[in-house]
Amino acid sequence: MSFHSTMTLIYRALPAPEGSPTRFSQECIDTARFAMQLHLECMQKIAEEGRHLKAVYIHWAILLTPFTPFFVLFCHVIDTSNADDLRRLNEFVASLRPACELSEPVEKLHQLCSMLCNVATLYMESKSQQSEEHGPINDEFDVYLSALGFPPAEYPAQGMDIGDMSQPSLQTAQLGNWFSGSQYMMGLLEEDLSQFN
Repeated sequence: MSFHSTMTLIYRALPAPEGSPTRFSQECIDTARFAMQLHLECMQKIAEEGRHLKAVYIHWAILLTPFTPFFVLFCHVIDTSNADDLRRLNEFVASLRPACELSEPVEKLHQLCSMLCNVATLYMESKSQQSEEHGPINDEFDVYLSALGFPPAEYPAQGMDIGDMSQPSLQTAQLGNWFSGSQYMMGLLEEDLSQFN
């Protein structure tokens, strides 16, 4: 599972195909989905061993290295409103729940991921409602997502004019912005997010 999580991070550096509705390459998305599936299978296999083994596994496989697949699929849901990926995110959150009372870091990760699932769900509902009304999507969500470290895919790196940049420079700037956002997301694990649930 850790291998596929790392591969997701590596594939994250690949640019999305031109005209793609998402900021990720298909390899990145497929690998993130596979890593999520492996995580859920692992959680099922160790279910008989008890919650303590689950807590150890979550610390080892999820907390010690950033679990990139969750964040990739979260961004993909925001970009594409993919209901199957939202289901995967919710299954991941549910898989953390049994170990929450055994570990404060797991509980904080659960709160963070649960909050992000709620944001993705509300965003999809808002987007669906807006498209039914044929009006523009409310920019409020983009503000919240930017505050969480997830700038909208169609915006260039902040403060940069993409007309003056070569494609490799733009990709490097976007990767740097994504990495900074990921560090911010990991910092959210230190925050009390209980009021958001």
